[in-house]
Amino acid sequence: MKTLSPSWSDAFSYAFESGYLLPFALAIAVLAIGAFVFIARKNDAEWLGNGFLYEYTGVVLFVIFAIALTLFSVKPLSIKTDNEKTVTEETYKYYESKNDNFKTFWDSVYQNNKMLEAAKK
Repeated sequence: MKTLSPSWSDAFSYAFESGYLLPFALAIAVLAIGAFVFIARKNDAEWLGNGFLYEYTGVVLFVIFAIALTLFSVKPLSIKTDNEKTVTEETYKYYESKNDNFKTFWDSVYQNNKMLEAAKK
């Protein structure tokens, strides 16, 4: 018996196929806000003043990037970790002979609605 799990590229692919666009777009927006705050702080923008954002820029940026990383990876990570499948030696050799990094196997799992966290629409 062999254990298979989807690659990161497969996990992202199936996440996007099952409606991952909104969290991904939010992650990009949060990263843009973080970049804006970083550049403003680096250039000592006057509108920052000497308040909380100026004083604790490092903490604010850490929180912003942590939120972005969470939004960016939560669904692909759950697809990658929740979909380990145990197959027989014959099945493993069959899909290995296709030379597509088990993409055919994962496509069949997805098409048959057997993939956790990535239901086929």
